[in-house]
Amino acid sequence: MNLPEFRLYYDDAGKALFYTCEKLDGNFIVIDSDTYFQSRFDIKIIDKKIVSIYDKKLIAKLNPSQNGTSCHINDISIIHNGPNSKKWSLTLNERN
Repeated sequence: MNLPEFRLYYDDAGKALFYTCEKLDGNFIVIDSDTYFQSRFDIKIIDKKIVSIYDKKLIAKLNPSQNGTSCHINDISIIHNGPNSKKWSLTLNERN
């Protein structure tokens, strides 16, 4: 039986991008199944090791985006795809 290889892909700054079993191009580390199923994004990858960033504060902010979730222009809580819509995506920023 061939078991899947769990991977965590990350960018050059060490930010976790996505978890997958697919073999794609880019920076990745092989992880165990527990880490895969937790799929945490409050981590960084430093020297090919997962480092917790609990000691840093994460600030989540919705920003206008080209590829985000389309919402009604007057109410971000209403998912809407049409002429009166605006796209938003979530960004996480670190603060000491």
